Amino acid sequence: MPTQITRRNTAYGFPSALGEIPQAPIVANRAPTAQDNAELGTIWVDLSANTFLILTQQAATGQTWSSTVGGATTLASLIVNPGNATVQAGNFAVTVGTSTLGGNTTVGGTLGVTGATTLSSTLAVSGATTMANLTVTGNAVINGDFDITDTASISLTSTNNAAGAIALLTNGGAAETMTLTSAQGTGDGSITLASTVGGITLTAGKSAATALNLIASGGAGGLTSTVGTGGYSFTSAAGASVFNVGASTLGLSSDASAATINIGTGAAVVKTINVGGTGANVIAIGNTQTAGSVAVGTAMTSGTISIGGTAGVGNITLGSSSGAGQTVLISNGTGPSNTSISNGNGGNIVLIAEGTGGNLITVLIP
Repeated sequence: MPTQITRRNTAYGFPSALGEIPQAPIVANRAPTAQDNAELGTIWVDLSANTFLILTQQAATGQTWSSTVGGATTLASLIVNPGNATVQAGNFAVTVGTSTLGGNTTVGGTLGVTGATTLSSTLAVSGATTMANLTVTGNAVINGDFDITDTASISLTSTNNAAGAIALLTNGGAAETMTLTSAQGTGDGSITLASTVGGITLTAGKSAATALNLIASGGAGGLTSTVGTGGYSFTSAAGASVFNVGASTLGLSSDASAATINIGTGAAVVKTINVGGTGANVIAIGNTQTAGSVAVGTAMTSGTISIGGTAGVGNITLGSSSGAGQTVLISNGTGPSNTSISNGNGGNIVLIAEGTGGNLITVLIP
C-alpha cells in the first residue's frame, strides 16, 4: 500500500525548545510510485534495485521521485565540465533530438545510429557500426580493411562539377591491383561502364604489348562493338597489328551494304601488301560477282605485274567463259608495246583459237 509520511518529527532541545528532525530515509523492497508521499527531500532506498530516489515534487496528480546515480535518470540537460562521461556497461541512446560530437569520438563497441548524424571532427570506430544515415562534412580516412556489404543496392553519387568528382585510387606498390567483379551476373551488362553524354577513355601506361587486354575466352565467348557514323580509327605507332581468327572466317564489309574498302591507300609511300602465305591457299578475287569490274594495276605507268610463278606447273587461265560475246584483250592500248607469248626456252605448246566454233584470227604483220 502507498506510504504517507508528510510531517516532520520534532524534538526538545537547546537553544530552541522545539527543533525539527530531518525525515529518515524510507527503505523498501520496491520503487516508489506517484501515490507514495513524504516530505520533500525524503530519500527512498529501493533494496530490490540497489538504488535510491529523492522526492522532488508534490502535486495533486501525484508525487515525483527522481532517480540518482545507479538507476534511470531523467535530465533536462547535462553538462560535464571538466571530466569524462563514461558508460562502462549498457547502451548510450539518443532517441529524440540531435547528438553533436564536436571533438574526437572513440567507439569501442557497437554504435547504432537510426537518424541523421553529422560529424564535424574525428570519429574512431573499432567495432561494428550501424547507421541509417551518415553525413561527413570533412574527410573520411580509413586505415584498415574497408568492406561494404548490403542486401540492397549501393550507390556512390557526387554532385561536384569538376574533373575527378569520383576517384578510385590504389597507391600501395607495384603488386597492387584494382578489380571490378560481378560474381553471378549472366546478362550482357553485368558490368556496365556508361557515360550518358560524354566519352569513355581507357588508358594503360605500361610499356608492353599486353598493356591493354580485352579477353572473352569463356566457351563461346565473343567480342562485339557497334559505333555510329563516327566510325572506327585504329592507329599503331610503327607496331605490328595482328588479327587471328583460328579455323574460322574473317569478314571485312561482309554485310549487304554498299561500301568502299581501301587497303594500303595511304599517302604516296611504298607499301608492301601481301595476300596468301606459303600454304596451298585458295585466293579468290571477284570470284562470285556477276557484273562490275576487276582491275589490277590500271593506274600504273611503270613497274611490273606478274601472274603465276617462275616454277609453276599449273594452269593460268584468262577468259575461260563458255558464254557468247566475251572479249579477251591483250596489249590493246594505243601506244607501242611488246607482247610475248610463250617466249621462253623450247618445248612450248601454244594454242590459239583451238575451239570448234567459227574463230576469227587477225594477225597484223607490218
